[in-house]
Amino acid sequence: MRDLNSLIPTGSGIILTHAIKINNSGQILATGSSGPLGYTFLLTPPAPQLIDPVPSLLGALANLNLGGLATGGNVVKGVAADGVSEVVVRIPATNVGDQFTLTLLNDQGQSSASSSDDGGLGVVGQQTVSSQITTSAVSTPSGPMAFAFYLAPTDFPRTSPPTITCGGVTATDPQLACRFVTIQVQGPSGSPTPLPVTILRPPVVLIHGLWSDQSSWNNFLPLFGNGVVDSRFSVDRADYSYSVGSQISSYSPPYPQALSRQIANAKANSLGFQYNASGSLGILSQVQSSIQRFKNGSNPAAVPVAAVQADIVAHSMGGNITRTLPLQQSFLSSNTFGQGPIHKVITINTPHLGTPLATQLLSGNGCVGDLLASQGQIAFDNVTLNGRTVTGAVGDLIGDGFGGAMSPWLQNIANPGPHPLPMAVIAGVLNSANLGTLTTNQIAGTIRGICGVLFKNPLAVNLTPLGWPMEFGQPSDAIVPLSSQLNNLSTCTGCQSFGFVHSGGAEILGFSGPSVLPTPSDLSQFPSLVNQIPNQVIGLLNTPVTDPVFNLVNP
Repeated sequence: MRDLNSLIPTGSGIILTHAIKINNSGQILATGSSGPLGYTFLLTPPAPQLIDPVPSLLGALANLNLGGLATGGNVVKGVAADGVSEVVVRIPATNVGDQFTLTLLNDQGQSSASSSDDGGLGVVGQQTVSSQITTSAVSTPSGPMAFAFYLAPTDFPRTSPPTITCGGVTATDPQLACRFVTIQVQGPSGSPTPLPVTILRPPVVLIHGLWSDQSSWNNFLPLFGNGVVDSRFSVDRADYSYSVGSQISSYSPPYPQALSRQIANAKANSLGFQYNASGSLGILSQVQSSIQRFKNGSNPAAVPVAAVQADIVAHSMGGNITRTLPLQQSFLSSNTFGQGPIHKVITINTPHLGTPLATQLLSGNGCVGDLLASQGQIAFDNVTLNGRTVTGAVGDLIGDGFGGAMSPWLQNIANPGPHPLPMAVIAGVLNSANLGTLTTNQIAGTIRGICGVLFKNPLAVNLTPLGWPMEFGQPSDAIVPLSSQLNNLSTCTGCQSFGFVHSGGAEILGFSGPSVLPTPSDLSQFPSLVNQIPNQVIGLLNTPVTDPVFNLVNP
């Protein structure tokens, strides 16, 4: 509260002192004058504001703490279209009991007919939303105020989007970085006050796979590559390739002493799903940090927004780790309104049902495993580090690719859990051209010569165009069986991409590209194909999460 004393000249040398008491919201609480004349000052109450309640106002919302609602929270300009984010609409009033009618207008200036498309308005303390509500001003320590909330739309792309202009671009939703709605606030007197709300896409987080790091996305154009991001999206890359080798005291299976240096330099990307999902350096924390940066203005509109969830694009084991996130204790926190920080998931060549190669690497193929380990690609079944025993990544990926013989962690994420995730899958399937180079590739020949001829390792013996498909008993991308990539979906229109291998690592082993994550050599050798998977991902990001292509998967 503050007092403002104004010295107002009245002419003929007379000075009239007129005292005005106003609150911090600019509302007049009392007036008085010391002279013969009275003056009336009409101060317009401040405009309504959008307030992000996460995290500081969540308690005030739950307990209807009017003092907190009147002063707390961060002012924002918009929301992410995740169907979960809420903003408080804070409306300064002149008198307690003043009524305000709030109407949600779509980007055509019409009253909204779809909460899925436009979001909805609600009365604080209630759960339902609609396109129009009425709320009354109440007494708060900062003067009379009315409150409401706005719930974000389910997704950014709409099923039948109109052509609009947002961010200087005139187009339909798939080509836009933003769209908008307007909350029209009609008070007891005067004209309606428009409160614009910018709607943005949820942030996108890219998650790499086994033995990899964030650089695997460097050529994933046109979505992301070499510092260039599609301007419609806010894109971050998670990374779990930090070193853990110095913390390892024991491990299985055993490796020769000659590989002790490689073990000492082992990275987290060789450890299991749970290890990489949890902790301060884990994927859950990284997703939460990406959302926070997005909220703070690292988004296409460069404005502060309310956001709760991100869209996840995950390659290979990154998809398994993503499905492990709902099993973390803090996943369904109050900061996410109990809905978790994931809006939708797109997996690329993820071994949802495991791969028989994992079983092979951990039993009876020591020579091939040793060769991979010499390059830092260590196949662990389990590891003890800092006195804690955790599973290895390859140990977690054990499965026959059809849904049988799965590791305990693959079973964990297949069992019913606390929060199913909407997931779309992309599967790569190699062809004879991808296999043909195994005959002439020098590295493939060396593996066959050393591990196949000398040690009779089955993986090495079968590293041929005819032998390799026999490792899976079904189509594959050279590393993961097709059924595993599809998570045993019976139908999957347009989700298979033929003539692609699993990764740049598969190309190093002797398979011809392109990889589903394009490598630098792919850019020059397969220029007509390298954008196929990135464009497929963009297409799914532009598909409403309610579309049947997104299937709910456990947990």
